[in-house]
Amino acid sequence: MLVTIFGFHPQKVELVTFRNGRRLRFLSLRNNNITSLRKYAFQRNRGLLALSLANNSLTSIKYKHFAKLLRLRDLDLRSNKIESIAAKSLRMMKRLERVRFSHNRLQVVPDNLFRKNTALLEVWLDHNHLESLDAQTFSHSPNLHLINLEGNRLVTLPRGFLRMNRFLTNLYFSGNKLEALPNNLLDEQNFLEEVTFNENPDLPAAITLSTFKNSSCIYTLKDMLQKYGSQET
Repeated sequence: MLVTIFGFHPQKVELVTFRNGRRLRFLSLRNNNITSLRKYAFQRNRGLLALSLANNSLTSIKYKHFAKLLRLRDLDLRSNKIESIAAKSLRMMKRLERVRFSHNRLQVVPDNLFRKNTALLEVWLDHNHLESLDAQTFSHSPNLHLINLEGNRLVTLPRGFLRMNRFLTNLYFSGNKLEALPNNLLDEQNFLEEVTFNENPDLPAAITLSTFKNSSCIYTLKDMLQKYGSQET
């Protein structure tokens, strides 16, 4: 069963709203004016596979907002006003494959936010206010294929923060304030198809061909290397 509700203006999602939704699999509440969620707001919808709350006015995500969604695979929280996420807010979603926090106001991602999300394939954190990352942020999600960190305020990347993510195909770092790249950043990445570092004005001096020695990365970054040059030949 699919339910889509948009262009409406509820400020809170009440338990009673979907109390008979046990067969509900896909629920979209995007483009409304939802400012908060009640605890266990979706506890009668435990069969949900996909939930979208995109384009609302949520400011925070608490632990018990999604606590009963054990089967959820896709969580879309794009384009809200989220400033904080509880470290345990995704812990019950062990089947989660894609989570989107794009276009919010996050300054910090808890280092254990994805600790129980071993099935994760995609994490979208682009266009937030992130200034740093913990080295363990993605270490518990070894099956990740895509990480998007574009449009943040990152100055550095932690050493070894991708060492447990050996199946990545897409990495996006454009539009940050990166000044340097960790040594051996991509050494373990044998499946990369696309990497972007565009619009990091202080980065070019740090770029070397050895950083992108994996051939799939070198070809993807060919235009950028031609434009800015390299320290090595």
